[in-house]
Amino acid sequence: MFRSSAAFAIGVGLAAAGHAAEFKRVEFELAPGGRPIPAIEISGEISQGDDIEFRNILRKHRITESHLIFNSPGGDLATAVRLARVIREYGFMTAVAKNGQCLSACFVLYAAGFVRQGQASSTFAYEPSAPSGIGVHRAYESRESMRSMTPEQARTSTKHAQGEMAKALLEFDVPETIVAKVNSVPSNACIN
Repeated sequence: MFRSSAAFAIGVGLAAAGHAAEFKRVEFELAPGGRPIPAIEISGEISQGDDIEFRNILRKHRITESHLIFNSPGGDLATAVRLARVIREYGFMTAVAKNGQCLSACFVLYAAGFVRQGQASSTFAYEPSAPSGIGVHRAYESRESMRSMTPEQARTSTKHAQGEMAKALLEFDVPETIVAKVNSVPSNACIN
């Protein structure tokens, strides 16, 4: 089970409450009864500025944890790609929280891990038979941003976003077959 450290719980204040990612120190067990391992949980929607906030947290608090645990519905793809590059730069291992989710743009964060683990068990142990909690689909432009675009601009922007997502996933050594599968899933659906 997660044990939260009271000394470190930092919410990102760059977006409306409940809409930006939250970063907090937790502990989990890799094996039942094993020694608790420190980790950082990233939860909530990925919003603009989260990459900057996370890098600032890493620097300010001299983070030594090597594991990231995700529970996120996704969010802003451009921010996720930048945040994923920070994850790769620091050499984090990545996993999905038990009963958690790592959907949409969160998959880019998960993919950036040097070691990627499936969903943790009830004691947050690695359990290959557990459902992954990961859901993917092709990139798309938000309805809000498309309102100010012509249909052609929206198509061009969406294709660009899909290309950027594919490029990032390949950068993080995701097999081409999986990248192709991600790009084949409609944006209003999710597969795991």
